[in-house]
Amino acid sequence: MSCIPISGSDPFGNLSASFSGNLDSHFEFQGSQLNYHLIMQQPFKSHSGKLTLFRNGGPSALNLPAGLSESDRETLRARHQVKQALEEQLKSCKDRYAKELEVIQDAIIKVQKEFGEVYNTQSAVLRKLPNDVLGYIFQYSRQGCSVNGAKNMKMEVTVSHVCARWRSVALSMHSLWNVFRHTYDLGRRRLEDSVYERFEAYIKRSHQYPLDIWLDFTAELSVGGNIRGTHRQILHRVFDSELHRCRSIQVKVANAWHVEHFIWKMAPASVPLLEYFDIHITRGELPPRPTFYDGREWAPTVFSGGSPSLKHIRFNDLGIFQIRPPLDCITHLQLEQAHPPPFMFGPNVLETVFSLPHLETLSIYGEFFLVTPEEYELRHATPPIEANALKHFRCGEAAICGGFMPLYFLSHVAAPEVETLAFHCVTLGLVLPENVLLNSRLLTFPKVHTLSIVDMASTNSQNMFMQGLGNLTPNLKRLIFSSPPNLFAGTLEILADHFHPATSETGEVIELPIWRELEEVVLNHLLLGFSIYEVLVTGLPKLKTLFMPSCTKERLIRDVNWFIPDGVTVVTIDPATPILPRFWPPGTEREDDDDCPFVIKYKVEP
Repeated sequence: MSCIPISGSDPFGNLSASFSGNLDSHFEFQGSQLNYHLIMQQPFKSHSGKLTLFRNGGPSALNLPAGLSESDRETLRARHQVKQALEEQLKSCKDRYAKELEVIQDAIIKVQKEFGEVYNTQSAVLRKLPNDVLGYIFQYSRQGCSVNGAKNMKMEVTVSHVCARWRSVALSMHSLWNVFRHTYDLGRRRLEDSVYERFEAYIKRSHQYPLDIWLDFTAELSVGGNIRGTHRQILHRVFDSELHRCRSIQVKVANAWHVEHFIWKMAPASVPLLEYFDIHITRGELPPRPTFYDGREWAPTVFSGGSPSLKHIRFNDLGIFQIRPPLDCITHLQLEQAHPPPFMFGPNVLETVFSLPHLETLSIYGEFFLVTPEEYELRHATPPIEANALKHFRCGEAAICGGFMPLYFLSHVAAPEVETLAFHCVTLGLVLPENVLLNSRLLTFPKVHTLSIVDMASTNSQNMFMQGLGNLTPNLKRLIFSSPPNLFAGTLEILADHFHPATSETGEVIELPIWRELEEVVLNHLLLGFSIYEVLVTGLPKLKTLFMPSCTKERLIRDVNWFIPDGVTVVTIDPATPILPRFWPPGTEREDDDDCPFVIKYKVEP
């Protein structure tokens, strides 16, 4: 069939249009297929410059105006035929696709029915559970869910929106709504206006059940430091009317003035249920130390009405400067410095803290206590401080007299039940005599099984310190060393010397080796001399596991024909695992944040 050129306005509508230009298309029928080709033609125009197509009733009704040439008429008739063919093809496609759609919809219905039958069979047991058992499942799931942040849906909210029955069970459980967590998210500030409404819903649904409150507003430093109205409402509600119900309070704010006007409300309060109390202030402007406090005694400033259940206190320096609860029943105490100290406690307070009758874990990071060298020496003339309940002790940075908190503890504190010790940034030989431990009273810590020494400066006093430390902890099972290369080499060499007996020129043993009970050693460091590792594996008869970075292990195996004795396993330190325990006290579920200064992660260059 020959090609028929086509030009004109849209033939599918009742309209009149003017046109001129290149005739650029034609249609060609080949069997039952309609093919469309692009070609270039000469300009075409009607006699009057306009064409009017009339469609009156049906596809065959084509009324052509007078005055058209036979060629123009033939062109329009051909175009009309094309239109009719397209309409027939469109109808055929619609019918075919409608049948295919019907088949697919039937298949979907069938699959949904089969899915429902299988799902209902598997979930039948859950549907038949009594409400109280279902409630126990909700409660257990809530306890295991620590998802926090504004963008994460809370578990109790999720289960209350599954179905009518689950919602009824969830809303009837007061213990499912007693934990309120909120972290201010800068990316979702527009949702903060509804936070107080959510808080009110939790208060109402929990009834009189003990409350656990976790609030983190520290991100407000990024928006000028001003506390939002909804956040202030929550704090007012907690400290005005809900203190008597609170079991846990953790509040992190950007500035000291965000909480300072609540102190007068806490001062006379009675908190019979409060067990955990944590106030963390990121920034604050404080007057000079002598204006407020001389540090000779603890002097509680809050909860004078009584806090018989208070067990765990965690404060940074700005928090404890203004808010000091009673310590009578404390079992866990964490003091963490984040700023230059606004004040320091004297030795009397330090003795009071160590001798608390129920204190099991003590963590001190920073300069909270001031003890002069003279006061340190005078302490030898008095009986040791009895810390009979203490099980875990750690200290870090310049915690006392230029870094001598470890020496003060080892020399002046009798702690027969202590099990773990951790010393961070230990500095020796600056003020105190280098033989301070060897000349101190004969205190021992027979139950210490884990010792962590992190970033210990290498000085001439280390030899005496290591020997004294070994004598004080004779039953040590696990030793952790973690330091940069410039600090580590000298420390480890001194340590290795004490793993073998020291003899005189005549062969007489003048110094016994230390830590003969060691079973596990963690060395977080770059590769050192081969002799040090040889001393470790040969000088510790009960050694079972030696941890080291992967780069150090690979170099030892590749570069040195290193013989590993039978029974000793060399293990690579996991880069994702902190060197020191993440939580303090070990195993607690309350401190679930990442700002603990003792969370020291694996940092060794390959």
